[in-house]
Amino acid sequence: MAWTDLPVNELRQFRSEITPAPDVRQFWSARLSEARSLATETTVGDVDSPLTRIRVQDIEFSGAEGHRIKGWVLTPIGVDGPLPCLVQYIGYGGGRSLHHEWTLWPSAGWATLIMDTRGQGWADTPDPGYAANPQELGFVTRGILDPLTSYYTRVFTDAARAVDVARALPFIDSARVAVGGGSQ
Repeated sequence: MAWTDLPVNELRQFRSEITPAPDVRQFWSARLSEARSLATETTVGDVDSPLTRIRVQDIEFSGAEGHRIKGWVLTPIGVDGPLPCLVQYIGYGGGRSLHHEWTLWPSAGWATLIMDTRGQGWADTPDPGYAANPQELGFVTRGILDPLTSYYTRVFTDAARAVDVARALPFIDSARVAVGGGSQ
């Protein structure tokens, strides 16, 4: 499978013809302000793990509408901090899964925060959102009639909050936080 649909030279020159709605910045600013205002304490606790070179922690933080979002934090043992961090998002239909499946970046000296995607797959995070709204099978159309009730408005707000949370962790270098993931 290709990583991109255009050759690298064309990607460097590409400019989208799609322009965002005039109020898109205002919309997302309001969503993030609301989520940050409803945020409660982030909890981080050690997990019993057979991994000997990676510390595994369970994390729970406030996402969209103050809903609690779970995840993993994995850090290399014996590496001085503050550490660079990769905030990892799960592909469609998945959840945070098992912690030993996320060892690549901690093995390379990075901290990793894996955000559980609300209501999907092997998730530990429910989606108490707007289930009464019409939808087709899956998540894409859940709450689609109104941007305020859209499932993905909540997921993307959760994702931005995960970056906020990663930057606030005392062992993370807040200037070196990257994001990764796919298929949502």
